[in-house]
Amino acid sequence: MLAIKILGAIAAVVVVAVVAVGLAMYFRVVPIPGPILALLVGAKPPEYSARYYPPDTLSYAWVTLVPVDEQLNDMQDIWERFNEYPAFTVLIEELQEDFEDETGIDFEDEVQAWIGPEIGAAVIRLDVPGGSLMSIEDGDDIGEAITAAVTVGVRDQDAAADFLVKWLRYMSIESDADFADGSYRGFDTWVDESAYQAYALAGDWLVYATDEKTLHDILKRIDGDDSDSLAEQDNFLAAQTALPERRFSSAYLDYEQALELAEEFTLGLSPLTPGMPGPTAFANQAPAWVAGSTTWVERGIVTETVSPTTAGFGLEPGELQEPADLLPDDTLGFIAGAFDPNVDHWRVALAEYRLADALPWPELIDEINAGLAEAAPDRHIALGDDATLADALDAGLEAVAEITGIDLEGDFFDHLAGESILAVREFDFDAVEDDPAANAVEAVMMLSYEEVGKDDLSDTMSEVADLLEEYVGLVADRVDVGADDDAVVFELGLLGMMMTDSFGYRPGYVLHDQYLTIGTTEQALETIVGIQNGRGASLSSDAEYRRAVSHLAGGRQLLGYVDAHGIIAQLDADELGLEPGDYRLLQEGIGVVGFGVASGDEYDRGVAVLTLFPE
Repeated sequence: MLAIKILGAIAAVVVVAVVAVGLAMYFRVVPIPGPILALLVGAKPPEYSARYYPPDTLSYAWVTLVPVDEQLNDMQDIWERFNEYPAFTVLIEELQEDFEDETGIDFEDEVQAWIGPEIGAAVIRLDVPGGSLMSIEDGDDIGEAITAAVTVGVRDQDAAADFLVKWLRYMSIESDADFADGSYRGFDTWVDESAYQAYALAGDWLVYATDEKTLHDILKRIDGDDSDSLAEQDNFLAAQTALPERRFSSAYLDYEQALELAEEFTLGLSPLTPGMPGPTAFANQAPAWVAGSTTWVERGIVTETVSPTTAGFGLEPGELQEPADLLPDDTLGFIAGAFDPNVDHWRVALAEYRLADALPWPELIDEINAGLAEAAPDRHIALGDDATLADALDAGLEAVAEITGIDLEGDFFDHLAGESILAVREFDFDAVEDDPAANAVEAVMMLSYEEVGKDDLSDTMSEVADLLEEYVGLVADRVDVGADDDAVVFELGLLGMMMTDSFGYRPGYVLHDQYLTIGTTEQALETIVGIQNGRGASLSSDAEYRRAVSHLAGGRQLLGYVDAHGIIAQLDADELGLEPGDYRLLQEGIGVVGFGVASGDEYDRGVAVLTLFPE
């Protein structure tokens, strides 16, 4: 664990540097035009230090303390706004004081004087002892498993040398390191491999590595060696091209290598998530690489992940429309997605994968079969050892048909249009906590449908209502909520009396304007129908929502939103464990969160936005 502790200590320096230097050192001055300031502090192109890392590097991260272009102005504006809050300036001072108390190094005088503007870091290799996480025993030192390095830009070599002397003294005490002085290609080095530490001061760079060989490998490239590097690899170059030009930090992951490691280290016990490091069943859907970036924008920050579009599962989700047009302006949060409602497409896609490969343990098939036999004893549904995921899908549909009499494929999915929305309206947290029965939370799920299938879908929902009345004890009632047809709402009856916290709810559904809306209350249905009919303000008219969504990629298949500002406003400082000043900073500084996912011909993109200082 020593190597991890050391890496953590170095990471702490980087974090403090990004916060304290990026905000304090560069912006406590009169604003200077970005290009001039960049020249003054020696700014280099994004990911410049990637040229010093080996070509097979597993992951790499980069940050600049002085972003160029309009980011500089945006960052300065955010800094100036934060600086108006004493709690923020105190936080920065405490970070610096904690650093000095821990290391004996004055951050402002002995770090800010030389650091930056670029910091790069990489995990070059992972090699877990025994080849699996399962083989690690208590007391094992997994330091040798991690080969990593950090390159920190240097603006003042003398100040950096003074810092390094004090840092080595601190690490000697902290990790019992005994550093051996050395030299490589004219650069002074300090190494103790037993403590997984190797340092060098090489011109414009202060270098850390977990071992001497890795340190020498990086110093070779800094010295101008023409060896291959990460920066020359096709995948890395493709990732750089795909990232937004405006960025102040980035990260890169060799996804194919990571997937192999995940399978090796976990013995296949990986998450069942297509496109993620999961079971070998989905390995052919994994991209070659994944990259991410962070960008300052006007009163906000944007993070983006991008990966090359891989051969899909054969599904055909459409482009998501604007969900906010259908939701009230006081919506607390929502998530909306486009999906392919064609079950045949799912069969074709899932037929490529064995169920056993997608399960943590193949023996789980027996448990699934036992559940199917109990649910539908007359159907004799059973999955064989070679069953595919398509077989599992059909078994599930058959079991539902046996239990309910409803053919989900023909009676339900065939009528859908491929868009879903799940949303919660703003509510009084305290009132719901004090008396949940009298303060029902309004939440809805919306599914788009084809107009031609409305009558058939209505018949299916009527069958569902009959089942709920017969087997659950709900009482259905038809009410007018402003739609073309009456809504169906349910009195919870005895169930509601048994669940006293839910007694105020009257869940129901309505079909209107090509959306099946299922809501927790009659009022929730009425609100949505009103928005559909043009009555009341929709969320799309909210300025803060529009500001967040303006930074998201177009052609989305997934869109989400959370009114973080509204949530914080309903919590007090005590509930959050904050001092009044800290709470005020949080309450006035945090806006909303928006996120979206878009899949294009070349790249899949995920973008998240946090707005700051809502107006």
